[in-house]
Amino acid sequence: MELIFSDPNYDVEGELIYSNITNDVVGVFHGEADGAKVFFDTKYKAFQRAIDKAIPNAYNHVVDFSANEKKYILFSTGPLEPGAFSYGDRESKSLNFLLDQYPMLHQQELSGKEKIVYQARDKTNIEAYLTLPHGGIKKNNPAIIVPHGGPMARDYGGFDWFTEFFASRGYVVLQPNFRGSSGYGFDFALQSIGDWGGAMQDDLGDAANWLVANYTVNKKSVCIVGSSYGGYAAMMGAVKQQDIFKCAGSFAGISDLDLLLTKARKFTNYDVVKEQIGSNAAYLKNRSPLNYAAKIDIPIMLIHGENDLIVHVDQSRKMFDALQKNNKLVEYIELENGNHFMAIEANRLKVLTSFERFLKTHIPVPKS
Repeated sequence: MELIFSDPNYDVEGELIYSNITNDVVGVFHGEADGAKVFFDTKYKAFQRAIDKAIPNAYNHVVDFSANEKKYILFSTGPLEPGAFSYGDRESKSLNFLLDQYPMLHQQELSGKEKIVYQARDKTNIEAYLTLPHGGIKKNNPAIIVPHGGPMARDYGGFDWFTEFFASRGYVVLQPNFRGSSGYGFDFALQSIGDWGGAMQDDLGDAANWLVANYTVNKKSVCIVGSSYGGYAAMMGAVKQQDIFKCAGSFAGISDLDLLLTKARKFTNYDVVKEQIGSNAAYLKNRSPLNYAAKIDIPIMLIHGENDLIVHVDQSRKMFDALQKNNKLVEYIELENGNHFMAIEANRLKVLTSFERFLKTHIPVPKS
């Protein structure tokens, strides 16, 4: 066997890239590489270099080739570029614009992301992506910690409509790749197994503390907002970290681990889910935000799609009922025909504007 490519600092997580003509492997997608891909074949490597020269400082990805690879559709994006599609012809050496992915964001001010590293309380190094407000950070700026879903997933650099939206509203946004995230080695990823609400949760609190210590962020104006596992982390933040987070927002979050395990019995990945979150009854109870509704004293917003097939809508319905019964400050929004991925544009807009209203109420951006 011959080693073709490796990265000493990150896992190579991407798919292989194949030639349409020969069906041979010519490269691999890799999020931490320049342009997020590495070509092994010299012809494809040269072609990619030519595209990158024509459109510099961008992630340039050939979405599709013609059968003979003479014509192609190109997608170009970057931290400050929401994305545009072009039509290329290698025979005429032409590249013509087709359309913007987000036309209303074209030529608008964007912040982009900066990769930072902070230390958790046990000295573990955690990477995160920082997005500063459009127009710059202010004194006593409010901030949002945004944990990703998964939890065996991760955030990357590049354009992010969710973080850019809140940066445009004046918020500092930090996305930690907390322990348990993928991409940082086998041992790092395995720390998500059977420890929901544990060290992974501590990493999020440590991220907020790092942000307050290093930027002009008001420690009394930090909120946690996430979706899926990130929604679970937001609710658990409201349980464990009320001294750090002043409000919590969850989209499609998990409030009851026992319910998650029960629903998983209907699917072929049941054994995987059971291994990941654990099956001990006492553990499932102790690590479920639902069972701590009476102790939560910060505002919470819950949003969930009624047709979510990944995290059942009952996860948010039950949490809302429990918080209401305990007279807590909570708002619940259920999205009509909504799924786990905000596939409907109207639902995406409703999620953004609802969280914006929630944050503006509880951690407003200072006027000067």
